[in-house]
Amino acid sequence: MRPFLSTIPLALIFLIAAPRFAAAQATLTSKDGRVQIQVPGGYAQKTPPKPVIKIEAVDEPAGATILVISESQRQFASLAEYAERVRDQMTSRLKDPQSDAGEKLQSGGNPAIRYEITGISSNGMRMAFLVTIVQTETNFNQVIGSCLRGTLADHRAEFEKAAETVKELPPK
Repeated sequence: MRPFLSTIPLALIFLIAAPRFAAAQATLTSKDGRVQIQVPGGYAQKTPPKPVIKIEAVDEPAGATILVISESQRQFASLAEYAERVRDQMTSRLKDPQSDAGEKLQSGGNPAIRYEITGISSNGMRMAFLVTIVQTETNFNQVIGSCLRGTLADHRAEFEKAAETVKELPPK
């Protein structure tokens, strides 16, 4: 009896400490069938508020959102130019915006640039955005994780993991 009881606290610690992404994942596909991403359990796919947003996934209890915006590469000279435009647009919509210099990386085997942007939204919330722009075969895909600034550390790993899973699918 004693060994069984001693394993209960260890099991509880594992369950509490296990990363959220290790839980059930959901594969979400855009309405046009061209973009796909995996998000951790707890996120629900919503109908995006604007046509430019291909996928919107929300974890309402945690106050976190993951958006995917996909645009053709033909309109832009390079990933770096596109990423800079995205960063400029996002910071222009915030009060007291702050952004890091960006980090070049590989995301799911594709070239990418990641920015961390913080600022005060139009409704007065202190927000944080982890923006990863992933270059796939023909598109630049923005994977934008957003949450309250004070909770970014709690969501960073799931935002990064979601960006690693973005795929451009062939036309139907």
